Amino acid sequence: MERYDERLINYRAIMDKMDANPNYHSINCVQLVLGPLLVGIKTHAKEWLTIFGSLLEEMAKTKLNTMLAYIKVWLMIASDRCTHDIILIFHDRKYE
Repeated sequence: MERYDERLINYRAIMDKMDANPNYHSINCVQLVLGPLLVGIKTHAKEWLTIFGSLLEEMAKTKLNTMLAYIKVWLMIASDRCTHDIILIFHDRKYE
């Protein structure tokens, strides 16, 4: 999960860098229009953010469902033990 989190941070940083870059770059008498390139890179980074976000969400759901199943089993065991203990208490009691 940490790898996905690191990648999310990395792609978010790429998107922020693309926003910070100028749309034009001049080299002597040539002016390069960088806007479409920056938009393309930002779009690609956003797609990866979506993919990694979805993978991270699925991993979290799986882990939470596993934990929920474990808690349910533990509660059933605890409930059975508690019921069993109550029955033993009443069974061992002498009524005078």
